[in-house]
Amino acid sequence: MDNLVILDSEKRKIPSSGAFLARVYEYIEEKYLQINYNYFLIPKLKKYTSKGNTKIVCMDKEMEALLLRNKVPFTPAANYVRKGEYRTFRDKAMKFTGDLPSIVPEIDALFKGVSLWKINKLIIYESILLPLISRIEMTYKIINREQPKNLLVFNSLSMNGVIQKEFGSDVGLVNEASILSSINKFFIGLLTPFILKIMSFSFMSSIKNAKNKPEPKRARKIVFFDKERAFRLSLPFLGKVRGDITVLQYEIYKDRYNQKSKGGNKKEEEFFFDSLWDYADVNSKEELISFKKEMIKKLRKIKKNKVFRKKLTYKNIRLFHSMEDILDYLFIVSYLKDVFTYLCLDNFFILRKPKLIIHMGEGPKEHKIIVDFSKKYGIKTLFVMHGSFGIDYSVYSLKSDKIVVYGKHYKDLLIRMKTEGNKIVVEGNPSWDYLAKKRFDKEKIMSELKIPGGKKIVLLATVHIPIDLRDGLAYSAVRSMARLKDYFLIIKLHPEEKPDFYRELLRKYNLEAKIISDINLLHPLISISDLVIISNSTVGLEALILDKPLIDVNLTPNDYYQDYVVSKVALGVRDEKYMLPAIRSVLEDKKVRAGLKRNRKRYLYEHAYKMDGRASERVLKVIRTMA
Repeated sequence: MDNLVILDSEKRKIPSSGAFLARVYEYIEEKYLQINYNYFLIPKLKKYTSKGNTKIVCMDKEMEALLLRNKVPFTPAANYVRKGEYRTFRDKAMKFTGDLPSIVPEIDALFKGVSLWKINKLIIYESILLPLISRIEMTYKIINREQPKNLLVFNSLSMNGVIQKEFGSDVGLVNEASILSSINKFFIGLLTPFILKIMSFSFMSSIKNAKNKPEPKRARKIVFFDKERAFRLSLPFLGKVRGDITVLQYEIYKDRYNQKSKGGNKKEEEFFFDSLWDYADVNSKEELISFKKEMIKKLRKIKKNKVFRKKLTYKNIRLFHSMEDILDYLFIVSYLKDVFTYLCLDNFFILRKPKLIIHMGEGPKEHKIIVDFSKKYGIKTLFVMHGSFGIDYSVYSLKSDKIVVYGKHYKDLLIRMKTEGNKIVVEGNPSWDYLAKKRFDKEKIMSELKIPGGKKIVLLATVHIPIDLRDGLAYSAVRSMARLKDYFLIIKLHPEEKPDFYRELLRKYNLEAKIISDINLLHPLISISDLVIISNSTVGLEALILDKPLIDVNLTPNDYYQDYVVSKVALGVRDEKYMLPAIRSVLEDKKVRAGLKRNRKRYLYEHAYKMDGRASERVLKVIRTMA
């Protein structure tokens, strides 16, 4: 073969907390991509493929969809990866993430002896190093199998576009990137650091304006520390001890949830909502300002350091340009926020002296920090599970003193992952207690949501990360449903998602569907559905609880995260060509539905325990023994 093209999307998620700025960028990016694809990329690809000496490989679903629409032949990159090989990529990426501070010590920052890199390690692994290392490994495999004379590079900015330019010693490189792509790369190179500086300035300004005036209420012995969604899920048990709880917010909730009593004349004892920001005293502010200056100096040195660039490699592939954005983010924004959290928690613990910290996961770095701090002050920590998990949920043993899980299956998983079994208790899920007696009115729900009758309903519960999993689920479901005129699609968005991506997808494939974002409508939507489609989601377990057939879609080379398919309570789809037959078989074949239902009862006991409406009581007992 003469020429090989490996393509992925140039779409980028800019690091902005401002919705307006993000939308402006997305609009400009969409226009750029339309022009670049329609007038440069597609015509060039057609020209090369018409000669019969060029092979195109697609790394993501977005590029696959683009080439399909334009009738450009391609091969999915997944065809080059054997079953289980992605696990090897993952292990290599995790090892590399752990080894990186010893390879390039400058990448870490210490605060009072604490490694901030370790706090951010999981985020860096998931957001950049896992996809980056996987792309490098896959690119090597593709080149080794195809043995091309030339590698044609069409993207200046995408992850693969940047990586491929480092393969010059293995294959001839031909730069086919358009002038627009080069201009876009230059523009992003200026925009990203600028946005990060704005974020840093905004963050520091808000801290300077913090009053450091914690409300003079009595200290409460229990602290709930998590985001608003987690708080809402915890209300069934937190509401019963609200008088003893401080809800410590590191992101301010939109709703305070203090409800009136049944009589309506007086309020129940209210939750005490506290803010981490109120504990930034003068010394903390000065320390943070000094730390910021130190980080800016360090980042400048790193960028000028040729030895650092030379060492920052994986299999002789230089990574500096691929990791430049994450370096900027770490030193300009992320490390600052970590130090702020440390300083404020220190002040909070000294002033409030809590006895128990309740949280719903050790993944978020704020949670890692508070669990570590709790050890320092001898305060107990309780981790209450809030979403189903599967293989490789945690790459480390969990540090919380007690861990409440839905069912025995999750306890066994955590023990396998080196968490001590005596810390783990099986109690069920309090937020599902009401389902034990709840009966949904299908006609009323459909009427209120304006869902057309007379058609079987398919519910697509979306996933927001990783992107390749999201795209595989979304594209395969929408393309299949566009061919099924007798069924109606409802798209229930993940709480972290916006509808724009799905609206555009529906428009592309001329499919009428209902997009719903309200998290409170999840169970009503499941109840009216004839089929639920997910990817690695807790919604799958909720669908089984409500006795609905399930399809679990995973079009990536990675293993299934959940055990729905292996436990035979869901049909599995690993290739898009099987999506349409899977939907039809579930909705039209009673034997298929009966087969999926056969193992449901046992599965639910192992994964959701008794489903007797009393999980809140059991969790409450755990809290009282600890506090």
